[in-house]
Amino acid sequence: VTPMPKAPPFIEGVIELRGAILPIVDVRKRFDLPSPASTRATKFLIVSVDLGEQRAIVGLVVDRVSEPLRVPRTEIKPAPRLSVSERAYFTGVVAHHGKMLMVLDVDALLSSAEKATLSGLAGGGATRG
Repeated sequence: VTPMPKAPPFIEGVIELRGAILPIVDVRKRFDLPSPASTRATKFLIVSVDLGEQRAIVGLVVDRVSEPLRVPRTEIKPAPRLSVSERAYFTGVVAHHGKMLMVLDVDALLSSAEKATLSGLAGGGATRG
């Protein structure tokens, strides 16, 4: 990861992936949580984020990835109302193997101003559609 000067604190920097420059967003820092040192379990989750007129491919730094999970929409319950700002990040909650999993809305992770900054960083990672 190459650090970017003057980027928001939760933007770790950028990487090159298959010829595209991708911004890297640390999800813990985005939620104002302590960000521990990376371990072997730390992963980059590559996702598409809505930037308005275009979409950008970004990497999310996550603590670990357990397993892909397909959940029928009927099993997703509304997210609890924690606060106005926090609820916007989550689209729902799913009970799975005795655990409650929050369903993250990756398009809601960034404000409009942050998306504009990200659009500039995304460079070759932006896609139409």
